[in-house]
Amino acid sequence: MNADYYYVDECSVRYALSILHGKWRLPIIWELTKKDKLRFGELQNNLEGISAIALSKELKALQDLKLVVRETLPSQNNYVAYTLTSLGHQLRPAIMSLGEWGEKVRQDWTDV
Repeated sequence: MNADYYYVDECSVRYALSILHGKWRLPIIWELTKKDKLRFGELQNNLEGISAIALSKELKALQDLKLVVRETLPSQNNYVAYTLTSLGHQLRPAIMSLGEWGEKVRQDWTDV
């Protein structure tokens, strides 16, 4: 393998991981790929074990990274919902691949 290619590839992977690090960012993004808009409470219910404080912190970070947008939806209650930006939607294939890999590894380890 070309050393220059390895360096660029490694840097790109590290950069992506620095953005997506932590216990909750990928699960939040995954939940938002499954439904166009989710309210805070819906997200919290779908992410077993996440506290309101942790969810709020991670949603703010994802907004700062331009992966998620927070919008106030006009209705009787003017409620807030979260949705992925186009940049956030670009992560779906990567998350799908990661899930397929995880399923394969889980099956391989179960068969041992």
